Amino acid sequence: MGGAVGGLSYTGNLFENKVTSTNIVSNGYRYIISPDYNNEGEESYSFNPEEPVSFFGKGDEAVFHQVYKQMYEMFKNTKGDGIFRAYGHGNFETLFNGEERIRDAKTFDSVMSSKNKNWKNVDNMKDPILIIYACLSGTENNGRLVPMGKQISQAHPKLTVFAFNGFVTYDASVSGIKNSNLKQNSGDGNGIIKVYYGGKAIAAYQYKEFLKHYPAFK
Repeated sequence: MGGAVGGLSYTGNLFENKVTSTNIVSNGYRYIISPDYNNEGEESYSFNPEEPVSFFGKGDEAVFHQVYKQMYEMFKNTKGDGIFRAYGHGNFETLFNGEERIRDAKTFDSVMSSKNKNWKNVDNMKDPILIIYACLSGTENNGRLVPMGKQISQAHPKLTVFAFNGFVTYDASVSGIKNSNLKQNSGDGNGIIKVYYGGKAIAAYQYKEFLKHYPAFK
């Protein structure tokens, strides 16, 4: 059984992995947004194709690393599925690599390739996918901004990019990313997941509604 987003059909681990999510609800979540911390160096987890990649730094709160490690254990043996997942802090037109600000697709490609050796092959893959679990990675502010999700899509027009218009909730008590808020610290659950292809946004969904259709999305 497959799925379709914005007219594109998908099968396999993206929507149909067999991992069961827990139903535990916790108020101990955190948001991904521009952090203020004194980081002594980037946390390094793996060099594994294709899954997954952490952009968090050593100075980040434990919950961010905990959630990433959960996802790494879930997807560490998925070489060849063409789905890349990036976990990190974001801000307007920015993705953070520890304290480093990534502001363009060229820098992202360089950093991503240093973390994941298979990223250099992304343009030669069949129907590759990148999911960016970072706040504001898909926020365009009525066209006034070019978020990282869109910039990466422009640089890799055959890559499908999932990014967030809103604030992504990290909660180690649940499996995967289960909530996104449109307003920071609001708990409104109205965050939006956007889909980019060919440098353009081809679809946008309220994340909580998207998960109802694709509950296995991680």
